[in-house]
Amino acid sequence: MKKVIIPLVSVILLWETLRLLRKSKANPQRLSRRQREILNLIAEGYTDNEIAVRLHKRGKAIRKYERKILKRLHVHDASSAVRYGIEKGLVNITYA
Repeated sequence: MKKVIIPLVSVILLWETLRLLRKSKANPQRLSRRQREILNLIAEGYTDNEIAVRLHKRGKAIRKYERKILKRLHVHDASSAVRYGIEKGLVNITYA
C-alpha cells in the first residue's frame, strides 16, 4: 500500500506545483487596452453581441478577444477571468 501512496502523493504535489507556476505566469499587464476594455464589459454583464455593437466589431471578433483573455490569464471561463480581473485591479465596474 505504501508503495502506491507515496508516488501518488508525489504526482499530486508535482501537479499542484505546476498549476501554481502556470497561474503565477498570468500577467495582467500582458492584456492589451482592448482586452481590458472587453473584460470590463463582460464584468458589467454585457453579452458578446452587446459588446460587439458597442465596440463596432463583429461578434466573432469579440469571442476571439475573449479566448485570448482566458488564455493569457490562464483561466477557463469568463467568470474566472472577471474574478481574477477584480483581484488584480483590472476590472472597474461602473454602476449607472
